[in-house]
Amino acid sequence: MLGSHLCNNLCDGDTLVFLQRKHQRSGVFNVNKTKVDVPTTISEKITSIGDLNVLPVLLNNDIQVDVKDGVEHVSTYLLNSSYQFVEILTKESLLTLHPADMGVKFIVVHTTNVSALVSLYHGFNNTQLTDLSKAHGILPGSVKAVLLEDLLKHECTQSCKGQAIVLLFASRRRIQQGTLPARTVATVRETEKNRKAQRKVNEQIKAVENQRQSANISQDNSTTVSEYVNNRFPEICSLRRQHSIAQQWQSEMDPKLWIPRACTVCAKKTRSLALTLCNPLHYDLTLLRNPALPMETLPTTYNLEAYDGAILLSSALQDKTKKGPFEICDSCRISLEANQQPLDSLANFQYYARDELPPNIKTAFEEASLYDLMMIAHSRCTRITHLFSDKGQVTKPPDNKRAISQKYSKGNVAVFAQDIVSLRQLLPP
Repeated sequence: MLGSHLCNNLCDGDTLVFLQRKHQRSGVFNVNKTKVDVPTTISEKITSIGDLNVLPVLLNNDIQVDVKDGVEHVSTYLLNSSYQFVEILTKESLLTLHPADMGVKFIVVHTTNVSALVSLYHGFNNTQLTDLSKAHGILPGSVKAVLLEDLLKHECTQSCKGQAIVLLFASRRRIQQGTLPARTVATVRETEKNRKAQRKVNEQIKAVENQRQSANISQDNSTTVSEYVNNRFPEICSLRRQHSIAQQWQSEMDPKLWIPRACTVCAKKTRSLALTLCNPLHYDLTLLRNPALPMETLPTTYNLEAYDGAILLSSALQDKTKKGPFEICDSCRISLEANQQPLDSLANFQYYARDELPPNIKTAFEEASLYDLMMIAHSRCTRITHLFSDKGQVTKPPDNKRAISQKYSKGNVAVFAQDIVSLRQLLPP
């Protein structure tokens, strides 16, 4: 802690610390009710500041006034959080400041122990520490650690007291939260000593590692054939272990698990591992009915009554004569477990009754080529690769043409309706 007290003229010429307070905030600073008579002029204020040999520690209050000797003690927390150093001024430079600012914006903290000031106030940078060292007759160094070390070891003499140095601190824009611990400074010599010691340890570790590698190389060269076989990688497995690995690979790579198969409810091709063999007794198959279908289009390739009139994929049923287990995908299984009709089920108007077509038409479809199917399709789809637009600006006469923009559109598909009746009139017989 740094403090100040009113004293006599014997204290003139000592080192002074001049601080400017931060912006006052309600509830931030706790000041005791005890009052001390304050001089009215700046010169009287400066000459009234006395010596401070003991720096008391304050925990609860930021500012306390000793009733016995009138010493006003300022806590280290308040000093570090509310003031920042600006420059070093002489005592005469303070006479130009306004007297009203002394009690509001500034406080004058006096101490003859510069090491205590440096150890308690943590806001000095290299330039400020250099100026402070010059003011106390210390040959400044180039490194902050050296400056701090020299100031911490410095003991003020009469020559330091006679200089009447004043340190000017300006207010911070933001209050620094928390207090910093006591500064511990490592000297340059200690740092260099630690660096050399670490370098030496690294060299020793490297030497030991080189010896170990050379020993391993010599041991490998002297290894017999039997030892080489026992230590080589990968390890030689037993015959039983080899058989178990082969069986596991065959079970995981079985073609039956990877060949796609159709779901019985939605007829979508799905990987065999994603299909589930379900018991029809556990599901309500009436959800898979479609009463809107004509009677002549209902499936006859399996026992429709045994499966409660459900529209299913006949080729995916394991037993077509009576109700038996069948495989369905996860999407259809979840919907049936929730007593809902699957969205993609054949019963949801996805059934085309291909197996119920007349024999001649069914045979014609089976023998038709791709182009034949394209001619009789009700719609055609094509992938859009380029998009042309005539919304461009009109060019100058005499052309009077619009600039057509061209844009690549990847992945879009356009579906166009096809007039098959008109198309049949154009086709040859």
